[in-house]
Amino acid sequence: MASNCPWWHRKVGIFSSVVTALAVLGGAALYIYDAYDDRQYERSISDLCEGTLDHSELKELLGGGRLRPLLSSSTHCSVGASGSRKDYLSVDIKQRERVHDLLISQNKQNYRHPMVSPVGNGWAAFMTTSEGSSYADAYMSCGKATSEAIVVSAQLNGRPSAALNSEERTKLAGTAVGTLIKVAKKEGCGGKPRGNTITGVPRDSTKVLKQAGKAVGTCRGIDSPSYESAADDTTPIENCVLTDGSGKGKFRLTAYYGPYVQSARHDIGFPSPDRNHRATATCPSGDAFYVMDRLYDGSRPVPPEPALETQAMKTFAANSAKRHGCSVPSS
Repeated sequence: MASNCPWWHRKVGIFSSVVTALAVLGGAALYIYDAYDDRQYERSISDLCEGTLDHSELKELLGGGRLRPLLSSSTHCSVGASGSRKDYLSVDIKQRERVHDLLISQNKQNYRHPMVSPVGNGWAAFMTTSEGSSYADAYMSCGKATSEAIVVSAQLNGRPSAALNSEERTKLAGTAVGTLIKVAKKEGCGGKPRGNTITGVPRDSTKVLKQAGKAVGTCRGIDSPSYESAADDTTPIENCVLTDGSGKGKFRLTAYYGPYVQSARHDIGFPSPDRNHRATATCPSGDAFYVMDRLYDGSRPVPPEPALETQAMKTFAANSAKRHGCSVPSS
């Protein structure tokens, strides 16, 4: 039977069907493209540092949104925040003979910005901040020699202020330690120390002036006003800065453990009038190295205080060595 529907109705129906079909096909194509784009993006992030970068915390650390891969190799990678944000994170990974170069570089950063804080949680790791950058360093020993180590340094750059809140500090530390774990697994390193999952890090107390006799961390027992960090038995670097009553620095005490001993000795060089207190100890991780530096007031070193220097060096080194299971330090 012939249809009573006008011919133009039939053409409109056909046109509508074609449009609907194209819309469905277009939506499917867009979905496929987006899915492909997402896979490519995830792959580009997952491949950073040849697959060893722990990027689980990076989105929140860099402000959310898509990350921007910048550089990548087996020993260095960097990733930027999305949009117009300027901050980015870079990671250095060093092993065996290359460890020393990174440690010297990190040691120089510590000399310019002397106070470090432990990551804690059973990891040989520490954090420091300066001039718009924050660092988290972690190492793992893979053998008896200090050269048989893996060192990971995660550096967050480009922030208007170097100060991170507690959650950001935890995420930065987690990125360094998480990357260390992945590198160790890739290299077959069953080394130690191996700590716990990082759910928090000790508060940064290095800018809180403690009056004489009030220190409870790395400066405990020293009869001087001071800046200190939390005491920790696995951190590879510890600091204590002695000050006058107003907080102006006079002397800096530093302890080095693990592979950081070699870089410290290389960087410090020979004794000098500004660095005449040293000590060593024998530890499960190898030798430990302790040193005191006289700080500068403008272009001149602060005047010596022999009695304070001797008491402070002996107390600081003995306390640190005991925490790390080392022998009694000797000069």
